[in-house]
Amino acid sequence: MKKLYLNWSFASFLIIIGIQCMIGCESNKNELYHDDTNKKFTVPEGGAQEKAGEITLSNGSRFSIIAKSIDLPIQFVETERHYKSRILSIAKVNEFFFILSDESKSFDQLKHVLYAYNEESEIFRIIDLGNIFTNDYALHLEVEDDKLYLRSKGKRQPYRIDIKSLAIHESDEPAKAFYEDKDFTITTKDHGEWGGTAFFKHKRTGTLYEVESSGPIVVNKLDNAYILSSTLRHMRTTSAIIRISDPQKLFKTDEFRHRLLTQHRIGSSHREGSEKLFSGDIDIGTSFVRDNTLYHLYEEDGVTKIGVLEKKESDNIDNYSPYSLTPVYLFTSNINARLAQVTKKDEHLLINQSTHKSMGGMILIKEESIVFYYFK
Repeated sequence: MKKLYLNWSFASFLIIIGIQCMIGCESNKNELYHDDTNKKFTVPEGGAQEKAGEITLSNGSRFSIIAKSIDLPIQFVETERHYKSRILSIAKVNEFFFILSDESKSFDQLKHVLYAYNEESEIFRIIDLGNIFTNDYALHLEVEDDKLYLRSKGKRQPYRIDIKSLAIHESDEPAKAFYEDKDFTITTKDHGEWGGTAFFKHKRTGTLYEVESSGPIVVNKLDNAYILSSTLRHMRTTSAIIRISDPQKLFKTDEFRHRLLTQHRIGSSHREGSEKLFSGDIDIGTSFVRDNTLYHLYEEDGVTKIGVLEKKESDNIDNYSPYSLTPVYLFTSNINARLAQVTKKDEHLLINQSTHKSMGGMILIKEESIVFYYFK
């Protein structure tokens, strides 16, 4: 892959989205970013948008950076549990964003709240989940066929959320596949530091294959190959990117082994049939394809970047990481992004969970835009 370069003609306008100082003090709580001349930019009340910058790559691809402010009554409060209230999960169904937050002040004052926000009409609705899901921090939203589900990574009963009324109903609908196309259904099992596995099931034959993957995040299809990005966030965060040209060359497994790898804390060690493109001490938020190019949104050494894979020089190639991840854009703010959903329109929706006590938000990568939403 050719190395991509930024066109820095907009450089003085791209030091943007000052997330850490967005709500740094009460008098300047709407400040989002500033440029080299210290000129202040703010997002007005009511969710109006500012075009903060434009990235132009050498292949002609462009990404507009947009910041929006959403006035939702989300509470970000200090708790006796020694961490700040947080966004647990987000999802997008049609024109609605759904935000699931943990606003519990203590173990005996549990509070989970679901917000529904429509960007076009700028309306929102709220449902207090109370203590129905007591102390469940694996709670997350999942979208399947325009239906919204509330699930837990534990063996808790899943629930379906009626999008119009926000009523909650028990459901026996199975969890959606990690990735699916006309040939394969991909599911994953992540055991954290004990390893993880990606399973490829051939739809026509029913044959099951496995490959090692610790902390799988997302699968992208590029040039008829499956590219799997993963990040293991334990002690020292590490990420890997592998390519699978033909899943039928992976290690063939069976139902007994599938149960073993899913029900016990053990991950696959089989890598045959896969090609490791990259491995390193970075934190990948997501990987996405635009203009037949695979991009990665990742954090490295405290800096958030957009990068592409580049083949190393022949004398630097090793089995550990034959490709390097070359940044094509560096954000100047502290972005803590975690992929939440890939919509059927290939939009990537991420949680932007800041460490600031009064801030949270989300990121939507769609078409040629990267939109930052901030909750006030």
